[in-house]
Amino acid sequence: REKVHSSEVCSLDFLVHVAYKLPIDRWAMRRHSYFLPMLLEDESLPYCEELVELVISSDVWQKSGKLSGASRLKSVDVVFYSGEDVKKESNEEKRNGVWKLLIAGAVVGAILLTVTKVRRR
Repeated sequence: REKVHSSEVCSLDFLVHVAYKLPIDRWAMRRHSYFLPMLLEDESLPYCEELVELVISSDVWQKSGKLSGASRLKSVDVVFYSGEDVKKESNEEKRNGVWKLLIAGAVVGAILLTVTKVRRR
């Protein structure tokens, strides 16, 4: 299972994500792709841990000072939303959609009235 071509192990896009975002666990890697490459997903194989060790030992990681405990647990650019925030946004979007529909209907109605009056003359 381990004797495959390197392009079948993981995509170049995934490697670019790892180099740019510096994930330190499977959860952070799944932010790029929920389905990890098979060799990284399998917990009995050491490849995911080796990739994390490569990230942590990189010069970029050392210079950025991300080795602290808080940033190890939660990445900085993760945004968590509660269900209430999503509901508020969806209700506001619905209201905006209704207003847009009413305005569009009024504009179309006014255009139709002027067109029919011009034709009657």
